[in-house]
Amino acid sequence: MQKRIVVLGGAGFIGTHLCLRLLADGNEVFCVDVRDAAGSSLLRDVLRHPAFHAVRHNIVHGFGIRCDEIYNLASPSRVCYDKALPVEALQVCMTGTINTLDTARDEHARVLFASSGEMGDTRPAAAEGCGCAHTLMEGKRAAEALHRAYREEFDVDTRIARIYNTYGSGADLMDQRLVMK
Repeated sequence: MQKRIVVLGGAGFIGTHLCLRLLADGNEVFCVDVRDAAGSSLLRDVLRHPAFHAVRHNIVHGFGIRCDEIYNLASPSRVCYDKALPVEALQVCMTGTINTLDTARDEHARVLFASSGEMGDTRPAAAEGCGCAHTLMEGKRAAEALHRAYREEFDVDTRIARIYNTYGSGADLMDQRLVMK
């Protein structure tokens, strides 16, 4: 059965691979990102696929796409971005999450939120934080709390995946969190 699936952050590294997989499985995919999907070497070949829809949009602003599932991978992941724009990073995590959960609630859609694997790190330095990484971690923490609250209060089918540093074919060579060879 074909599903209508929204992938927020769909032009990012994990998002592009997810979009391709969902298309291969026969689903209709809406790739939503602030970046142009045409800029992704992995997505260029599917831009004209009849079941693929590239939507250039910032989830800080509400969206309403009829869907069965939402994968929220939207995150300002570059360290330099988070350092330069901490308020925007928090808005993506918090306001973007509220907009995502409201859409999921309206559409009775399942939503998966891609959080940070570092959320489970309870060492004092991680808990106190330092600079930009702390800002993004607090945004992810608030987003996780929002998912739990929407599940409890509104019965929204939410899932949280804590993802650690991920790399592979198509990874951004300028990503400052990993050393690429």
